[in-house]
Amino acid sequence: TAERMIKFFCLDVNKSDKTALGAAAAVKESLDVLKAAGLDGENELMYESLTADNGGGAGREILQPKLMDVGALAEHSRGNNCGYHGENKAWENGSKAAFGEEGLGNKNIFQLGYQALTLVKKLKEDVGRVGLDRIRLNLLKFLGKNDRLQVELANSNHKALERLLEKISKDMPNPDGVNATDLLESLNSISEAPLTDFTKNVKDMTFSRWATTNQGIKIVIECWVEIYCLALAVKQSEKSNSYLHKVACDLLSLMNTKTKRDPHSEEPALSALALPPLYIEGLFLIGFTEAFFDHHFEFLSLPDPEFGNSSGQTMRLYVEHVAIMHEELKDLITNYRDRDEFKDFVEAVNVLPESGDENNGDRTFFNSAVEIFFAKYRATLDKHLFGPVRHESLLVYLVGGNSSVAIQFLKWLKHCEENDGDMDDFQFSDEDVTLMHHGSHYTDGAKANLKIMLEFLVADADPSKILKDPLITSNKVLLWQMVDDEDELEFDLWDENTWTNCYDPIVDMVHKRIAIHPIHQQRCENHVQMAALVASTSVNEVRRTSRCIALSGILRPFHQAALKEANEIRAIENEWLESQNKEKKAGEVDRVAGSLRMMLLGDYVDAYSEKVEDTMADVPDEMLRKVFDLVTNKNSKISAKMVDEKVKRYKESMEKKPRKVTKSEINEDGIDIPPEVKGGLKRKFLVKRYEPQIDAEIIFREIKVPLINQVTEDEEEINYQRATKKNLMKVGIRDKKRVLLEHELALRSIHNRPGQVLTLGDIKHIKVQSNEMKALIKNLTQT
Repeated sequence: TAERMIKFFCLDVNKSDKTALGAAAAVKESLDVLKAAGLDGENELMYESLTADNGGGAGREILQPKLMDVGALAEHSRGNNCGYHGENKAWENGSKAAFGEEGLGNKNIFQLGYQALTLVKKLKEDVGRVGLDRIRLNLLKFLGKNDRLQVELANSNHKALERLLEKISKDMPNPDGVNATDLLESLNSISEAPLTDFTKNVKDMTFSRWATTNQGIKIVIECWVEIYCLALAVKQSEKSNSYLHKVACDLLSLMNTKTKRDPHSEEPALSALALPPLYIEGLFLIGFTEAFFDHHFEFLSLPDPEFGNSSGQTMRLYVEHVAIMHEELKDLITNYRDRDEFKDFVEAVNVLPESGDENNGDRTFFNSAVEIFFAKYRATLDKHLFGPVRHESLLVYLVGGNSSVAIQFLKWLKHCEENDGDMDDFQFSDEDVTLMHHGSHYTDGAKANLKIMLEFLVADADPSKILKDPLITSNKVLLWQMVDDEDELEFDLWDENTWTNCYDPIVDMVHKRIAIHPIHQQRCENHVQMAALVASTSVNEVRRTSRCIALSGILRPFHQAALKEANEIRAIENEWLESQNKEKKAGEVDRVAGSLRMMLLGDYVDAYSEKVEDTMADVPDEMLRKVFDLVTNKNSKISAKMVDEKVKRYKESMEKKPRKVTKSEINEDGIDIPPEVKGGLKRKFLVKRYEPQIDAEIIFREIKVPLINQVTEDEEEINYQRATKKNLMKVGIRDKKRVLLEHELALRSIHNRPGQVLTLGDIKHIKVQSNEMKALIKNLTQT
């Protein structure tokens, strides 16, 4: 038999307003094109599946009923949230709640990673990848011979230095017999930049671009020493007012951030083994991506093994995969400390002191942050992934998945039908099974317990509703035969050799009505980007030069020639229109477009090619080769000399003695403590309900508040006085909120770096100081 395929096409790309109704109307208008093409009446298509993200004014939950209202979706339609959006949103929400927002002035691993990759990206733009590799090589050689830098790195982050030495030792014939000193000295003899090459494809770290934050953090952790040395070289060679210098200083301050210690505390000093807290944040996040996130994100792009051309079309397996995710996440939350992926993180946290105050960024903080991360991650998955998939309309897709799960699910439905909905005495089989086709992580298949899996999936589902689903009603006889005649542990819907009956109609149904429902909407996103002509390229100078030659030698002259020819054609047309007593076309042509542009461009290129061939025929080969070499040789460019100068300058700057540590690379404030980890109060809680705590905070900070003095009947005077319980009674909650946020802005601005400007809108939460406000945070966190 021919291979079953899934084919795609983009019917239309169009804009609509940002409401669900407007989007639904636009979709309906696009679908009407199919009717006009003859797919109407008895040939009319049925639209029953929708995959969309769940944000904005036309999110899936709002859009789906509107599409049904306008007739663009069937009444029994099935809606699924985009898996990429759902999993990425869980990662984003958990990360931000535990470690803080990305952005200017923030002090967490995301801002550190963003600055690190920005530095690498800008350097690559300046000197090219080859030039950057030369700088890296010089820096590693310098590290091999400079004791001061070695000590600085060992004191700053001994673990990162150990990672570097471990990578170097792997290339040696007898790595176990080599000590750290010998490894460092061996850097003097390297001939090319080794190790993980993080300069090939530098992507900005941002949560809105899927998988860039976790990949960026991994690069930073693996290449910490190299990035630190790059930042030092930039700081010492670039002018202090340059953008690169500011990025390097900010990066160094983040990399050198320490766990806070109370100078008056009687507790012992911070251990020399203590790692930078932002590095520890990175260790946790890498551990999580390796233990959970990466392989579940990978599943979203997998093809269905039973259908050709089916990347992202694994909906028949997606429902059971969600159950696998649920069990794995539950186990990870309980036992992450025992997992190999979290070994480095757990060891790093155990070295830190435990003060009992999250604001110190020590063990207390990390224990709370991990708890918050998992809670937020799980809550987001429940909303965006687990919830929609466990709806009756999608649970029916289990019929096409692994057959052991499918038969248990069908037994549950059949029991409901035979017992008039009484499910009290029904029990799923307590069997352990192996589920195939869930990704490369599961080399021998994913292990699952049928009872645990199905009880989770159907916990909130009504089997009587599923029994009315068209996928069940139209195939019930065969489905019930599957339940009665097949061994659930031996039967495989996708292997005819295991069949007792013929199940071709079921296979066709899965192919035509289940597998065509995508589990994500990336294909649609790609069309949107293409339609918007979004292009981002990074090409070397030779290719840029070639493009300029093509642009200036062909396209720009063509525009001029085309305009001239188009206006000549316009003049001829107007002469004819005038002779026929018809209205002439107004004005001259100022832009050639449409079929006329294509026709003129074809004629122009033909003539241009003929001219080139004639010219080249008269040019000696030697002369042609010389011109070609000059144009295409990178070394003939002035920029090559500039790269040489910059590489030399960076090398010389590192050899200055001694290196001066400046205030710009010191962060005295510690790491960000998000509100969710008791590090502050979100501004949304600065409301009337919590006015007593707001008053206490204002008094504690000794803030001056505005008091209105009625000078005359028509004239008021505003005086600012230090807050007391008495005069705060005369101030409205809006003014209290304003002065508190302004005071918070002033405190944070003290430590602004050159060029860094914070505004009132940047203050998303206040770092509380009063006992009353701390108690409020504790209560809100518990709630």
